[in-house]
Amino acid sequence: MDEQESQFKPIIDEGLKQQAPEESREIPPFVSVSAPPALFAIGLLIPIFLMAASYYYYTVPTLASIDIDLQRDEFLLDDRSGTTYTLNYMVGAGRSLENVRFIDNNHEDQPGEDYVFDIRDLEFSGGGEGDSGGIISFSIAKIPCEGGCSYQDDGEIVGGWNASDGVLIFDDGESHSDFFTGEHIRIEFRTADTELYQENYEIWEKNSSNIERAGITCCLAPLCSVALFLGGLVGIIAGRHEMWIGALVSLSIYVFFLIFMFLKVFEESNIPF
Repeated sequence: MDEQESQFKPIIDEGLKQQAPEESREIPPFVSVSAPPALFAIGLLIPIFLMAASYYYYTVPTLASIDIDLQRDEFLLDDRSGTTYTLNYMVGAGRSLENVRFIDNNHEDQPGEDYVFDIRDLEFSGGGEGDSGGIISFSIAKIPCEGGCSYQDDGEIVGGWNASDGVLIFDDGESHSDFFTGEHIRIEFRTADTELYQENYEIWEKNSSNIERAGITCCLAPLCSVALFLGGLVGIIAGRHEMWIGALVSLSIYVFFLIFMFLKVFEESNIPF
């Protein structure tokens, strides 16, 4: 009996193997359908939100500037002692010094000139350009034009003005009052109504901040996509692919968004093609 069982045992074992169900081997899906779409949404929607914010800030209507009641006071510098010119100028009550121009009719930044003058070192009341007090002091620099005039050069400080005493002093070691050549120098003070000046500056700040926000969010969008893409690659270890796929899709969308914004800016810049 034992000998018969030993003969039929291999056949019985083979039959049992054929009847036993095979163990199912589940292959994890590339993107889990049953998983919540939160990771995919994070990778896709955060960069898209930044793109939408960039477009919103760019298309916010620009606030129109207001009339700030500009007045121009121009003076010929003819009061001198040797090569030192002086001028007394006080900003009127309720007015703010908005801009200054120093004009030398023989040196107007033309080709072949040996030097030009530049107003610089502007100081504003309260330390800020938009302060209602306007400019309270400035310097006059003489810039050599060897190889071309560049206002980025340091130059030599040859004069200045301050609001405390209202005295302008200018001396570059040369005479600029020549009857025969017609050479002379002038200075123009441009003042504005103080309240209107402040209000107009606030308008300018709002317009500028919108443009800055548009640029910042536009630059952050692709950086965010790349960061989420790299973060999503770490999730591959756990078999999760949702985030990096969403980030890759958002990065692809950004390419078209960038082209769209470029065309929009180009169109509104009115640059002739």
